[in-house]
Amino acid sequence: MQFPHRLFLTVSGIVAAALLGAFTIRQGDNAALWLPLGLSIGSLAIAILSAFKNELFEFAPAVLGSEVILTHPRLNQEFAVILPLSFVNTGYAEGIVEWVAVKLVHIADGHFSALHPIFEVDLLKFWQGKHYLHAENTIGTFASFPMESKKVVVKSILFAVPEGRRFALVKGEYRFDIYLKANNIRRARVLHSFKYSLSDEFLSEYASGKTMVLSDLGIDVESPST
Repeated sequence: MQFPHRLFLTVSGIVAAALLGAFTIRQGDNAALWLPLGLSIGSLAIAILSAFKNELFEFAPAVLGSEVILTHPRLNQEFAVILPLSFVNTGYAEGIVEWVAVKLVHIADGHFSALHPIFEVDLLKFWQGKHYLHAENTIGTFASFPMESKKVVVKSILFAVPEGRRFALVKGEYRFDIYLKANNIRRARVLHSFKYSLSDEFLSEYASGKTMVLSDLGIDVESPST
């Protein structure tokens, strides 16, 4: 985390003002004025910090997570995955995560597809059910959300290739780049990346209609059959 230089300068200025006031009062031998002056300086400091909280502190979102659930949504998408992600605000200011997206890159040839956020998924209900998406395990359309300072927000998001785009998984290594756009960032940034290799066996199981999981240990795990 970066040192809050602006906050340091602000607090230093307030302390300097307090010391100057104390010195002036002492010079005039008006000790009875110290308490009102001290309270005034304290009130001013609180007002400044409240008014300029987002300017003095930093909203610093980060993304954690590496599990990938390859599912078969009953939608018109060519390909869709569920990513359980933890959004962490490492800064002290509040902010808004406006959107998140995934760039899926086939490393061998550099071809890539952009996966857009579609739904938020209730992952517990998803696994308790038949491992396919339906109205009971989708929470709603993905939307921007606020984050308080030093807070963590966990969301399982369905990402899909936009309708009408052609996409096909092939054998090889893939990189998942997680892009995030926040209210204090002018352009989306890659905040997290991870890689997985897809084997012929894994792709065959997925093509048969099974929900498949790529774990953070790099192991292909088949979900229980429906």
